[in-house]
Amino acid sequence: MSDQEKFRIPTDARGDEPRRELDSEHATRLLFKSFYFSQGGTPLQEAIFSWLHTRYPEYRITDQMKDLIEKSILPRVRAVVSANPEDTKGAILHPVPEFQGIRSNLESEIRTQLDSMQEIFERPVERYAYDPLHVVTQNLINRDARYLIRKGSRPRGGTKNMKAPEGDPFLSHLCHYGLNGQPTGVAEYDRMFQEIDSFVREGIRSGVWKRGEGWTELFAVVDKYNETHPDSRVSVE
Repeated sequence: MSDQEKFRIPTDARGDEPRRELDSEHATRLLFKSFYFSQGGTPLQEAIFSWLHTRYPEYRITDQMKDLIEKSILPRVRAVVSANPEDTKGAILHPVPEFQGIRSNLESEIRTQLDSMQEIFERPVERYAYDPLHVVTQNLINRDARYLIRKGSRPRGGTKNMKAPEGDPFLSHLCHYGLNGQPTGVAEYDRMFQEIDSFVREGIRSGVWKRGEGWTELFAVVDKYNETHPDSRVSVE
C-alpha cells in the first residue's frame, strides 16, 4: 500500500467540537454505549474503540480511571442486563437469551472490554492502514442482519414498544441512528453514525454497492426496517 493510499485521520471533521481530555465519567458513558451498539459482537465493539481512537487521539484511559469506570459502569449494566429473560429491559444491551453469558460473567466481560479500550487508545494512530469506520459499518450491518434477517427479529421479552429503540424487535442500528439520524445521546457516537450514513450513501451512489452484487445484507436490513417502520422509512437508492 502506498503512502497515498494509507488511511489519514479526517481531522477537519470535528468542526467546532473542542478537544479535551477524557474523564472517567465520559469514558464510562462511551464504554456503556459501546456495549449497546456492538449488539454482543466483540469485533464490532473493538472496531468502535478504534474509530474513537482515530477521531479522538487525545483520549486516554489511565489505570486510576479504570477503577472509577468499573465501579460506575457495573450497576448501570446490571440495571439493563436482567437475569430474568422475560424482562424487556434484558434486551437493551444484549438480547436474551443469546448473551446469557454476560450475566454470569458480567464483571469479567466489562474488565475485558475496558482493558481493550485502554490498549486501543494507547496505539500509535499512524499504525492504522485503513479507516476503522469501514469495519464498524460492515460489522454493524452484520449484527443488524443477524437479528432482523437470520433470526426474524430481536428478542425483546415482554411488552414490545416499536417507538422506543430498546423495545423495538425490528430495530436496525444502521437505519435508526445512521440513515435516519436519530440521536444517540453521546456526541462522539452521533458523529460516528453520521459518518456511517455518508459512507453507506456514497457507496450506493457511486455504484460500489448494488442490489444483488455483494452487500446483500445491507439492502435486506433496509428493506426489513422499512417494511416494519412505515412511518420512518429510509431511502438509500
